[in-house]
Amino acid sequence: MKASVQCMDLSAPQCDIAVHHAAHCNRPSGCCLRCPSDLTRGRPPTPDHSSDPSWCSTRQLTYGDGTSPSLSPRAKQRRIIDTFTFNDEFDMLDIRLHTLWDVVDTFVIVESNTTFTGKPKQLHFFENQGRYTEFMSKIHHYVMVYPQEMPPGQWERERAARKAQFSLEQSLKGVALTTDDLIVMADLDELMDPSMLETLKWCDGANLDRCMAAILSSLTCMCASSYMCSTFDTGREE
Repeated sequence: MKASVQCMDLSAPQCDIAVHHAAHCNRPSGCCLRCPSDLTRGRPPTPDHSSDPSWCSTRQLTYGDGTSPSLSPRAKQRRIIDTFTFNDEFDMLDIRLHTLWDVVDTFVIVESNTTFTGKPKQLHFFENQGRYTEFMSKIHHYVMVYPQEMPPGQWERERAARKAQFSLEQSLKGVALTTDDLIVMADLDELMDPSMLETLKWCDGANLDRCMAAILSSLTCMCASSYMCSTFDTGREE
């Protein structure tokens, strides 16, 4: 079954979802779902910019303080790995896969058979993999099992889920990391601007921690510049 994305009319009175390029709706209280024609797959693949040494000079990343780094071309593209936890938010997953498909090399989906409150739940992604047949070549599915001795509290379980998400040894087992990989750790409803990720993929010189405000938006609200919504890391061991 081909995944689909439902588009919302930009003139609709209820419009509080931001998708693709952090688009604003000129509304003081929210953002709009934007469904550009290139949201669906089938467009040409991201070009190889290594043959154009001037490409990075045409790109611009702006930090929260208004300054911009000087970007230089890379000899080869950096691999981008997108890791996030999943419950049953299929619509958000559809949007994420469609929007970031061309720039993300591996999507790591972390799923558990219990909720944060300790109740058993289905492995929704595992049971619906047929819905994502065309995307499975880039998907790495990791099932997290909570230890039996773990306290039943919601926050303890959520912290364990985060720890599993951030533990490269666990959730990225089977993904052959290199020291040059760029690993994005985010919530499913936090969406990166694909054009900015493309810049990080092909250009050096950016301070990754300072890039978040430029490339990240939330599907329910725009992230405030003072709030670190997501985390960048590399395959490099400190």
